[in-house]
Amino acid sequence: MKKITKTAVSLLCVFTMAVVAGCGGKPQADGGNTNMTEEKQYKGEGKTVNLMEKVEAKKADTVSLSEEYKQSQRDFAAELLITQYEAGKNTLISPFSAMTALTMTANGSKEQTRSEMEKVLGGGMKLEDIDLNLTSYTDGLETGEGYKLHTADSIWFTDNENVLKVNPEFLKLNASYFDAEIYKTPFNDQTLKEVNAWVDKHTDGMIPTILKNLERSEVMLLINALAFDAEWAEIYKESDVYDGEFTNASGSRESTRMMRSNETVFLSDENTTGFLKYYKAGYAFAALLPGENIGIDDYVKSLTGEKIGALLDGKEYVAVEAVMPSFKTECSYLMNAGLAAMGMPTAFTGNADFSFMDAEGKKELSIGRVIQKTFIAVDEKGTKAGAATVVSMRKNAAIFMPEKEVVLDRPFVYMIIDTEHMLPLFLGVENSVAAEK
Repeated sequence: MKKITKTAVSLLCVFTMAVVAGCGGKPQADGGNTNMTEEKQYKGEGKTVNLMEKVEAKKADTVSLSEEYKQSQRDFAAELLITQYEAGKNTLISPFSAMTALTMTANGSKEQTRSEMEKVLGGGMKLEDIDLNLTSYTDGLETGEGYKLHTADSIWFTDNENVLKVNPEFLKLNASYFDAEIYKTPFNDQTLKEVNAWVDKHTDGMIPTILKNLERSEVMLLINALAFDAEWAEIYKESDVYDGEFTNASGSRESTRMMRSNETVFLSDENTTGFLKYYKAGYAFAALLPGENIGIDDYVKSLTGEKIGALLDGKEYVAVEAVMPSFKTECSYLMNAGLAAMGMPTAFTGNADFSFMDAEGKKELSIGRVIQKTFIAVDEKGTKAGAATVVSMRKNAAIFMPEKEVVLDRPFVYMIIDTEHMLPLFLGVENSVAAEK
């Protein structure tokens, strides 16, 4: 077994501050991108910052995760699920992917924006401690024969310095903690293609497109990608699989393939029964079935980090006959409203303070979009799962209050002039806007 590197993935998170990566993580020659981690440095404002310089001294202090951190991650997962759940619909989120992308983004925040993000991401833990614990957790995830967990991070920002001058220390911080690849790129259609190609590669093709467009106000993207592919420790035999029925949320019956196995871990509380089914090495599938006296909608609403922790920590080692369907699910979410409701509303407004992202300390950035896409396929052999989360950082537009109004909705005269002498180069009258034949 070996620990995964942070350039492995199948679940994905992207923060949109409007940037783009090259296909396969390398910039295209015709795209105008500069991969700053390949160059090992970022040059700006008269100084050079070595982005590959690690914070090994800090990482050395994070051998084990704090109980406070583990509880905060369970809380975050439960709350995020509740905010994204829609009655009657399949739901699949990646708390890890969202957490990683949002933490990279939070590293550029200050003041109230930072305090709110610390509360949501770490239950009030200081951001430095969230960075250390998350890095330690990610470094400890394993991959090996028959099972793989791949995760990767990147930051893309516009090459137009008239729009944004990025703080090198912000880039260095995320390169140090998350091994984030850094790309300076034009914000155009080619950038969009390259960002999607980067995500597609690092999610093993499970998330081929994370963004359909780049909005004009976006100037940076912070991206986490995660991919999981693992075989069951005990693969189902042909005799374990049979044609069965699944009763859906509306009460209708659906034909499906059911899989039966004998497991050894039972999960339960006053309104839950469930089991663990292990993959090869350090991963498992946890199933939670609500009691017949509680509907699935109410059950989801009742979930908390404490409840999840109690179920997992209170596992019983007994013989369990477990039956579940094979299934495949794909989901997509815009998470803005849910995250704001969880306690970080300021990040999405013009009052946001992401001034540590800006080389001049300007408070001109806010989160534009938080998009997550997920995929899972569970069958007789094992499970494949991928996720991508995009948090878009946008340049806030100045509030424009017009004093006059001119509406060209009737015939008008127009000119093309030189601005030095204010003389007309062209002069015309528009009496009709219908195209002339």
